[in-house]
Amino acid sequence: MRDLLLAAAQREVAPHLRGRPAGPRLRARERHRAGQPAGARARHAGLPGGQHRHGRAHVDPRARPAPRQAARGRPRARAGGAVPRGRHPPLHRRHLARPRRPGLHPRPGRGRRPRRPRRLGPRAARRRRRGPCHLGARRPGVGALTQVELGVVVLTHGDGAPSAELVTQLAAQGVTADAVVLVHNGATANGCAHAGVHAIHPGRNLGYSAGMNVGIKHLLAHDASHVLVLTHDVRLAEGTISRLETAAAGAPTFGILAPELFHRPGEPFSYGGVVEPGGRLRHLKHPGRAGPPGIGECDWADGAALLLNRRMLEQVGLFEERFFIYCEDSDLALRGTQWGWRVGTVRDAVAFQAPGKRERPGAYAYLMTRNGLDYRRRVGGARGVAAGIYGQVRLLVRLAQAGARRTAPAETRRSARAEVLARAWGVADFLRGRWGPPPRRLPGLGDVDS
Repeated sequence: MRDLLLAAAQREVAPHLRGRPAGPRLRARERHRAGQPAGARARHAGLPGGQHRHGRAHVDPRARPAPRQAARGRPRARAGGAVPRGRHPPLHRRHLARPRRPGLHPRPGRGRRPRRPRRLGPRAARRRRRGPCHLGARRPGVGALTQVELGVVVLTHGDGAPSAELVTQLAAQGVTADAVVLVHNGATANGCAHAGVHAIHPGRNLGYSAGMNVGIKHLLAHDASHVLVLTHDVRLAEGTISRLETAAAGAPTFGILAPELFHRPGEPFSYGGVVEPGGRLRHLKHPGRAGPPGIGECDWADGAALLLNRRMLEQVGLFEERFFIYCEDSDLALRGTQWGWRVGTVRDAVAFQAPGKRERPGAYAYLMTRNGLDYRRRVGGARGVAAGIYGQVRLLVRLAQAGARRTAPAETRRSARAEVLARAWGVADFLRGRWGPPPRRLPGLGDVDS
Protein backbone atom coordinates (compact mmCIF):
# COMPACT_ATOMS: atom_id res chain seq x y z
CA MET A 1 0.00 0.00 0.00
CA ARG A 2 2.90 2.39 0.87
CA ASP A 3 4.48 1.79 -2.59
CA LEU A 4 1.20 2.60 -4.34
CA LEU A 5 0.85 5.88 -2.40
CA LEU A 6 4.47 6.81 -3.18
CA ALA A 7 3.96 6.15 -6.94
CA ALA A 8 0.81 8.30 -6.95
CA ALA A 9 2.66 11.15 -5.25
CA GLN A 10 5.51 10.95 -7.75
CA ARG A 11 3.11 11.33 -10.68
CA GLU A 12 1.83 14.63 -9.23
CA VAL A 13 5.25 16.36 -9.09
CA ALA A 14 7.20 17.83 -11.99
CA PRO A 15 8.91 15.30 -14.31
CA HIS A 16 12.44 16.48 -13.40
CA LEU A 17 11.70 15.98 -9.68
CA ARG A 18 10.32 12.46 -9.97
CA GLY A 19 12.23 9.83 -8.06
CA ARG A 20 13.46 12.34 -5.46
CA PRO A 21 11.86 12.36 -2.04
CA ALA A 22 10.47 15.72 -0.96
CA GLY A 23 11.76 17.45 2.14
CA PRO A 24 14.81 19.29 3.34
CA ARG A 25 18.35 18.33 2.45
CA LEU A 26 19.09 17.50 6.09
CA ARG A 27 16.39 15.60 7.88
CA ALA A 28 16.12 13.92 11.23
CA ARG A 29 16.23 10.11 11.16
CA GLU A 30 15.06 8.72 14.45
CA ARG A 31 15.57 5.06 13.49
CA HIS A 32 19.06 5.41 12.06
CA ARG A 33 21.70 3.20 13.66
CA ALA A 34 25.44 2.89 13.25
CA GLY A 35 26.35 0.24 10.68
CA GLN A 36 23.33 0.81 8.46
CA PRO A 37 23.29 2.45 5.01
CA ALA A 38 21.75 5.92 5.12
CA GLY A 39 19.13 7.09 2.63
CA ALA A 40 16.34 5.44 0.73
CA ARG A 41 18.52 4.49 -2.24
CA ALA A 42 20.96 2.56 -0.09
CA ARG A 43 18.10 0.91 1.82
CA HIS A 44 16.47 -0.36 -1.36
CA ALA A 45 19.77 -1.32 -3.02
CA GLY A 46 19.51 -4.90 -1.80
CA LEU A 47 22.92 -4.82 -0.12
CA PRO A 48 23.70 -6.88 2.98
CA GLY A 49 23.30 -5.14 6.30
CA GLY A 50 26.15 -2.81 7.20
CA GLN A 51 27.56 -2.76 3.63
CA HIS A 52 27.88 0.27 1.37
CA ARG A 53 27.54 0.27 -2.39
CA HIS A 54 31.35 0.08 -2.64
CA GLY A 55 31.48 -2.96 -0.41
CA ARG A 56 32.99 -1.33 2.68
CA ALA A 57 31.37 -1.68 6.07
CA HIS A 58 30.22 1.39 7.98
CA VAL A 59 31.76 1.41 11.43
CA ASP A 60 31.10 4.24 13.85
CA PRO A 61 34.45 5.01 15.57
CA ARG A 62 32.75 7.01 18.31
CA ALA A 63 31.35 5.35 21.37
CA ARG A 64 27.57 5.24 21.08
CA PRO A 65 26.11 7.66 23.66
CA ALA A 66 23.23 6.84 25.90
CA PRO A 67 19.76 7.52 24.44
CA ARG A 68 19.28 10.65 26.58
CA GLN A 69 22.68 12.04 25.53
CA ALA A 70 22.23 11.48 21.80
CA ALA A 71 20.96 15.00 21.20
CA ARG A 72 23.84 16.52 23.20
CA GLY A 73 26.50 14.84 21.05
CA ARG A 74 24.92 16.28 17.88
CA PRO A 75 24.48 19.99 18.42
CA ARG A 76 22.61 20.78 15.15
CA ALA A 77 20.21 17.86 15.36
CA ARG A 78 16.97 17.13 17.10
CA ALA A 79 16.11 13.78 18.65
CA GLY A 80 17.75 11.48 16.12
CA GLY A 81 20.36 13.87 14.73
CA ALA A 82 20.45 15.61 11.33
CA VAL A 83 21.86 13.15 8.80
CA PRO A 84 22.64 14.17 5.20
CA ARG A 85 20.74 12.30 2.55
CA GLY A 86 22.60 9.36 1.10
CA ARG A 87 25.58 9.59 3.45
CA HIS A 88 26.58 7.98 6.71
CA PRO A 89 27.47 10.12 9.75
CA PRO A 90 31.07 8.89 10.06
CA LEU A 91 31.65 9.98 6.44
CA HIS A 92 30.18 13.42 7.08
CA ARG A 93 31.53 14.46 10.47
CA ARG A 94 31.12 18.22 10.26
CA HIS A 95 27.64 18.22 11.80
CA LEU A 96 28.74 15.81 14.56
CA ALA A 97 31.68 17.77 15.98
CA ARG A 98 31.20 19.02 19.52
CA PRO A 99 31.59 22.76 19.98
CA ARG A 100 34.70 23.83 21.91
CA ARG A 101 34.76 26.60 24.45
CA PRO A 102 35.84 29.78 22.62
CA GLY A 103 39.18 31.26 23.61
CA LEU A 104 40.44 28.26 25.58
CA HIS A 105 42.60 25.31 24.67
CA PRO A 106 43.68 22.36 26.81
CA ARG A 107 47.03 22.31 28.52
CA PRO A 108 48.13 18.80 29.52
CA GLY A 109 48.46 18.60 33.28
CA ARG A 110 47.84 22.32 33.85
CA GLY A 111 44.17 22.83 33.11
CA ARG A 112 43.18 25.58 30.68
CA ARG A 113 44.56 29.02 29.92
CA PRO A 114 43.43 31.84 27.63
CA ARG A 115 44.99 32.17 24.22
CA ARG A 116 47.63 34.81 23.61
CA PRO A 117 46.27 38.13 22.31
CA ARG A 118 46.26 38.40 18.57
CA ARG A 119 48.97 40.59 17.05
CA LEU A 120 47.30 43.53 15.41
CA GLY A 121 48.61 46.08 12.98
CA PRO A 122 48.15 49.76 13.83
CA ARG A 123 44.86 50.15 11.96
CA ALA A 124 43.31 46.96 13.38
CA ALA A 125 44.50 47.99 16.84
CA ARG A 126 42.68 51.31 16.51
CA ARG A 127 39.46 49.47 15.68
CA ARG A 128 39.81 47.21 18.72
CA ARG A 129 41.46 49.64 21.13
CA ARG A 130 40.31 49.45 24.73
CA GLY A 131 43.06 51.43 26.42
CA PRO A 132 45.62 50.63 29.09
CA CYS A 133 42.98 50.21 31.80
CA HIS A 134 41.79 47.03 30.11
CA LEU A 135 45.38 45.87 29.69
CA GLY A 136 45.88 46.26 33.42
CA ALA A 137 43.51 43.34 33.89
CA ARG A 138 45.95 41.14 31.97
CA ARG A 139 49.00 42.57 33.72
CA PRO A 140 48.30 43.32 37.39
CA GLY A 141 49.53 46.63 38.71
CA VAL A 142 49.49 48.42 35.33
CA GLY A 143 47.42 51.57 35.05
CA ALA A 144 47.39 55.00 33.53
CA LEU A 145 49.52 57.86 34.88
CA THR A 146 47.83 61.24 35.29
CA GLN A 147 50.65 63.03 37.14
CA VAL A 148 53.65 63.94 35.00
CA GLU A 149 57.18 63.63 36.40
CA LEU A 150 59.21 64.60 33.36
CA GLY A 151 62.67 63.37 32.48
CA VAL A 152 64.56 64.35 29.31
CA VAL A 153 67.14 62.38 27.31
CA VAL A 154 69.32 64.33 24.89
CA LEU A 155 71.29 62.21 22.43
CA THR A 156 74.34 63.90 20.94
CA HIS A 157 77.64 63.25 19.20
CA GLY A 158 80.57 65.38 18.11
CA ASP A 159 81.21 68.60 20.04
CA GLY A 160 78.95 70.02 22.72
CA ALA A 161 77.74 73.17 20.97
CA PRO A 162 74.39 71.81 19.61
CA SER A 163 73.46 70.09 22.86
CA ALA A 164 74.38 73.17 24.91
CA GLU A 165 71.83 75.29 23.02
CA LEU A 166 69.13 72.66 23.53
CA VAL A 167 69.85 72.33 27.26
CA THR A 168 69.54 76.10 27.55
CA GLN A 169 66.12 76.00 25.87
CA LEU A 170 64.96 73.24 28.25
CA ALA A 171 66.03 75.29 31.28
CA ALA A 172 64.17 78.33 29.90
CA GLN A 173 60.96 76.23 29.70
CA GLY A 174 61.14 75.04 33.30
CA VAL A 175 63.04 71.74 33.03
CA THR A 176 65.56 71.44 35.86
CA ALA A 177 69.10 70.28 35.13
CA ASP A 178 68.81 67.17 37.34
CA ALA A 179 65.92 65.94 35.13
CA VAL A 180 68.10 65.97 31.99
CA VAL A 181 70.39 63.12 30.92
CA LEU A 182 72.93 63.71 28.15
CA VAL A 183 74.07 60.61 26.23
CA HIS A 184 77.13 61.24 24.08
CA ASN A 185 77.59 58.78 21.23
CA GLY A 186 81.25 58.90 20.36
CA ALA A 187 84.72 57.81 21.34
CA THR A 188 85.55 61.12 23.04
CA ALA A 189 83.50 63.72 24.90
CA ASN A 190 84.40 67.05 23.29
CA GLY A 191 83.11 69.67 25.71
CA CYS A 192 79.74 67.98 26.34
CA ALA A 193 79.72 68.73 30.09
CA HIS A 194 76.87 71.02 31.19
CA ALA A 195 76.30 72.33 34.69
CA GLY A 196 73.99 70.04 36.69
CA VAL A 197 73.28 67.70 33.75
CA HIS A 198 74.09 64.03 34.19
CA ALA A 199 76.24 62.92 31.23
CA ILE A 200 76.75 59.33 30.03
CA HIS A 201 79.67 58.49 27.71
CA PRO A 202 79.44 54.94 26.32
CA GLY A 203 82.82 55.34 24.58
CA ARG A 204 81.52 54.40 21.12
CA ASN A 205 78.64 55.12 18.77
CA LEU A 206 75.72 53.01 20.05
CA GLY A 207 73.27 54.39 17.51
CA TYR A 208 69.95 56.07 18.21
CA SER A 209 68.17 53.05 19.70
CA ALA A 210 70.79 51.84 22.17
CA GLY A 211 71.86 55.40 23.07
CA MET A 212 68.30 56.45 23.91
CA ASN A 213 67.73 53.24 25.86
CA VAL A 214 70.71 54.04 28.10
CA GLY A 215 69.20 57.39 29.05
CA ILE A 216 65.65 56.02 29.39
CA LYS A 217 66.77 53.31 31.81
CA HIS A 218 68.55 55.92 33.95
CA LEU A 219 65.43 58.11 34.17
CA LEU A 220 63.06 55.20 34.83
CA ALA A 221 65.33 54.14 37.71
CA HIS A 222 64.82 57.66 39.14
CA ASP A 223 60.99 57.40 39.05
CA ALA A 224 60.22 59.48 35.96
CA SER A 225 56.61 59.03 34.82
CA HIS A 226 57.24 60.37 31.30
CA VAL A 227 60.46 60.50 29.27
CA LEU A 228 61.04 63.08 26.55
CA VAL A 229 63.67 61.88 24.06
CA LEU A 230 65.38 64.52 21.90
CA THR A 231 68.20 64.58 19.40
CA HIS A 232 70.73 67.38 19.80
CA ASP A 233 69.67 69.17 16.59
CA VAL A 234 66.06 69.74 17.78
CA ARG A 235 65.01 73.25 18.72
CA LEU A 236 61.85 73.81 20.77
CA ALA A 237 59.40 76.65 20.28
CA GLU A 238 58.24 78.59 23.32
CA GLY A 239 55.67 76.71 25.44
CA THR A 240 56.30 73.31 23.84
CA ILE A 241 57.25 71.54 27.09
CA SER A 242 54.21 72.82 29.01
CA ARG A 243 51.84 71.83 26.20
CA LEU A 244 53.31 68.33 26.07
CA GLU A 245 52.95 67.91 29.84
CA THR A 246 49.35 69.16 29.79
CA ALA A 247 48.41 66.80 26.98
CA ALA A 248 50.07 63.83 28.73
CA ALA A 249 48.19 64.54 31.98
CA GLY A 250 44.84 64.95 30.19
CA ALA A 251 45.17 61.93 27.87
CA PRO A 252 46.68 59.04 29.90
CA THR A 253 45.78 56.48 27.21
CA PHE A 254 48.34 57.99 24.84
CA GLY A 255 51.61 56.12 25.13
CA ILE A 256 53.46 58.34 22.63
CA LEU A 257 53.00 62.08 22.17
CA ALA A 258 55.11 64.26 19.90
CA PRO A 259 55.33 67.90 18.89
CA GLU A 260 54.67 69.05 15.36
CA LEU A 261 57.98 69.05 13.47
CA PHE A 262 58.96 71.88 11.11
CA HIS A 263 62.01 72.41 8.93
CA ARG A 264 61.71 76.12 9.58
CA PRO A 265 58.80 78.44 10.44
CA GLY A 266 55.99 77.93 7.94
CA GLU A 267 57.48 74.74 6.44
CA PRO A 268 56.05 71.64 8.19
CA PHE A 269 58.00 68.41 8.13
CA SER A 270 55.87 65.90 10.03
CA TYR A 271 52.55 65.84 11.89
CA GLY A 272 53.18 62.23 12.77
CA GLY A 273 52.99 59.37 10.30
CA VAL A 274 50.67 56.72 8.93
CA VAL A 275 51.24 53.08 7.98
CA GLU A 276 49.99 52.29 4.50
CA PRO A 277 48.91 48.80 3.41
CA GLY A 278 51.86 46.44 3.38
CA GLY A 279 53.78 48.38 6.05
CA ARG A 280 54.94 51.39 4.03
CA LEU A 281 55.65 54.42 6.25
CA ARG A 282 54.63 57.93 5.28
CA HIS A 283 54.87 61.31 7.07
CA LEU A 284 51.76 63.44 7.45
CA LYS A 285 52.12 66.94 6.03
CA HIS A 286 48.83 68.05 7.62
CA PRO A 287 47.36 67.52 11.11
CA GLY A 288 46.07 64.00 11.71
CA ARG A 289 42.67 62.75 12.85
CA ALA A 290 41.06 64.75 15.65
CA GLY A 291 41.40 62.92 18.97
CA PRO A 292 41.09 64.42 22.45
CA PRO A 293 41.22 68.24 22.59
CA GLY A 294 44.56 69.47 21.36
CA ILE A 295 45.81 66.08 20.05
CA GLY A 296 45.85 64.73 16.50
CA GLU A 297 46.00 60.94 16.27
CA CYS A 298 48.42 59.11 13.99
CA ASP A 299 50.06 55.69 13.64
CA TRP A 300 53.60 56.71 14.60
CA ALA A 301 55.71 59.79 15.24
CA ASP A 302 59.22 60.84 14.27
CA GLY A 303 61.90 59.91 16.79
CA ALA A 304 63.52 63.36 16.83
CA ALA A 305 61.18 64.37 19.69
CA LEU A 306 58.95 61.86 21.52
CA LEU A 307 57.23 61.95 24.91
CA LEU A 308 56.97 58.33 26.14
CA ASN A 309 54.68 57.05 28.87
CA ARG A 310 56.41 54.98 31.55
CA ARG A 311 53.58 52.40 31.68
CA MET A 312 53.79 51.79 27.97
CA LEU A 313 57.55 51.27 28.17
CA GLU A 314 57.08 48.78 30.99
CA GLN A 315 54.62 46.83 28.86
CA VAL A 316 56.13 46.85 25.38
CA GLY A 317 59.82 47.46 26.08
CA LEU A 318 62.27 50.08 24.82
CA PHE A 319 63.59 50.88 21.35
CA GLU A 320 64.71 47.98 19.14
CA GLU A 321 68.50 48.17 19.41
CA ARG A 322 69.32 45.98 16.44
CA PHE A 323 67.91 48.68 14.11
CA PHE A 324 70.74 51.05 15.19
CA ILE A 325 68.90 54.04 13.70
CA TYR A 326 65.72 54.59 11.62
CA CYS A 327 62.38 52.76 11.91
CA GLU A 328 62.82 52.20 15.67
CA ASP A 329 60.25 54.93 16.37
CA SER A 330 57.59 53.33 14.16
CA ASP A 331 58.42 49.90 15.60
CA LEU A 332 57.85 51.16 19.16
CA ALA A 333 54.57 52.76 18.08
CA LEU A 334 53.50 49.48 16.46
CA ARG A 335 54.11 47.53 19.66
CA GLY A 336 52.30 50.19 21.66
CA THR A 337 49.20 50.15 19.45
CA GLN A 338 49.14 46.35 19.62
CA TRP A 339 48.74 46.72 23.38
CA GLY A 340 46.03 49.39 23.06
CA TRP A 341 48.09 52.56 23.55
CA ARG A 342 47.48 55.54 21.28
CA VAL A 343 49.87 57.77 19.37
CA GLY A 344 49.38 61.45 18.60
CA THR A 345 50.88 64.87 18.02
CA VAL A 346 50.11 67.83 20.27
CA ARG A 347 48.67 70.88 18.55
CA ASP A 348 50.66 74.10 18.93
CA ALA A 349 53.61 72.21 20.43
CA VAL A 350 56.24 72.95 17.79
CA ALA A 351 59.80 71.71 17.33
CA PHE A 352 62.26 72.44 14.54
CA GLN A 353 64.58 69.82 13.09
CA ALA A 354 66.33 69.05 9.80
CA PRO A 355 66.47 65.38 8.68
CA GLY A 356 69.93 63.86 8.51
CA LYS A 357 69.61 62.26 5.08
CA ARG A 358 72.03 64.73 3.50
CA GLU A 359 74.64 64.19 6.22
CA ARG A 360 74.66 60.38 5.82
CA PRO A 361 73.23 59.44 2.39
CA GLY A 362 74.74 55.95 2.21
CA ALA A 363 73.83 55.01 5.78
CA TYR A 364 70.31 56.43 5.33
CA ALA A 365 69.61 54.38 2.19
CA TYR A 366 71.08 51.20 3.69
CA LEU A 367 69.33 51.42 7.09
CA MET A 368 65.97 52.55 5.74
CA THR A 369 65.99 49.64 3.31
CA ARG A 370 67.05 46.96 5.79
CA ASN A 371 64.99 48.17 8.76
CA GLY A 372 62.03 49.07 6.57
CA LEU A 373 61.82 45.52 5.25
CA ASP A 374 61.84 44.13 8.79
CA TYR A 375 59.09 46.57 9.77
CA ARG A 376 57.05 45.41 6.78
CA ARG A 377 57.56 41.83 7.97
CA ARG A 378 56.16 42.70 11.39
CA VAL A 379 53.14 44.48 9.93
CA GLY A 380 52.28 42.49 6.80
CA GLY A 381 54.17 39.21 7.16
CA ALA A 382 55.46 37.53 4.01
CA ARG A 383 53.22 39.65 1.78
CA GLY A 384 54.63 42.82 3.29
CA VAL A 385 58.19 41.63 2.72
CA ALA A 386 57.40 40.66 -0.87
CA ALA A 387 55.83 44.08 -1.53
CA GLY A 388 58.83 45.82 0.03
CA ILE A 389 61.38 43.87 -2.01
CA TYR A 390 59.36 44.49 -5.17
CA GLY A 391 59.36 48.23 -4.46
CA GLN A 392 63.10 48.20 -3.80
CA VAL A 393 63.77 46.40 -7.09
CA ARG A 394 61.78 49.01 -9.01
CA LEU A 395 63.63 51.81 -7.23
CA LEU A 396 66.99 50.17 -7.97
CA VAL A 397 66.13 49.99 -11.66
CA ARG A 398 65.28 53.70 -11.76
CA LEU A 399 68.44 54.62 -9.86
CA ALA A 400 70.57 52.46 -12.15
CA GLN A 401 69.08 54.19 -15.19
CA ALA A 402 69.80 57.60 -13.63
CA GLY A 403 73.36 56.55 -12.84
CA ALA A 404 73.95 55.41 -16.42
CA ARG A 405 72.44 58.50 -18.08
CA ARG A 406 75.30 60.41 -19.65
CA THR A 407 73.37 63.66 -19.92
CA ALA A 408 72.93 63.85 -16.14
CA PRO A 409 75.43 65.83 -14.00
CA ALA A 410 78.38 63.89 -12.64
CA GLU A 411 77.32 64.43 -9.01
CA THR A 412 73.83 63.06 -9.73
CA ARG A 413 75.23 59.95 -11.39
CA ARG A 414 77.68 59.42 -8.53
CA SER A 415 75.00 59.70 -5.83
CA ALA A 416 72.63 57.41 -7.78
CA ARG A 417 75.28 54.71 -8.03
CA ALA A 418 76.09 55.00 -4.32
CA GLU A 419 72.40 54.69 -3.43
CA VAL A 420 72.05 51.60 -5.66
CA LEU A 421 74.91 49.97 -3.77
CA ALA A 422 73.52 50.94 -0.35
CA ARG A 423 69.97 49.74 -1.03
CA ALA A 424 71.09 46.47 -2.63
CA TRP A 425 73.38 45.91 0.36
CA GLY A 426 70.46 46.58 2.70
CA VAL A 427 68.22 44.02 0.98
CA ALA A 428 70.99 41.41 1.11
CA ASP A 429 71.68 42.02 4.82
CA PHE A 430 67.98 41.81 5.64
CA LEU A 431 67.69 38.44 3.89
CA ARG A 432 70.73 37.03 5.70
CA GLY A 433 69.82 38.59 9.07
CA ARG A 434 72.68 41.03 9.63
CA TRP A 435 71.77 43.84 12.06
CA GLY A 436 73.46 46.63 13.94
CA PRO A 437 75.44 49.52 12.40
CA PRO A 438 75.99 49.73 8.63
CA PRO A 439 79.13 48.16 7.15
CA ARG A 440 82.23 50.33 7.42
CA ARG A 441 83.03 49.75 3.73
CA LEU A 442 79.73 51.35 2.71
CA PRO A 443 80.31 54.76 1.06
CA GLY A 444 78.44 57.78 2.40
CA LEU A 445 78.38 56.86 6.10
CA GLY A 446 78.84 60.48 7.18
CA ASP A 447 78.54 61.11 10.93
CA VAL A 448 77.39 57.50 11.60
CA ASP A 449 81.03 56.39 11.46
CA SER A 450 82.09 58.86 14.17
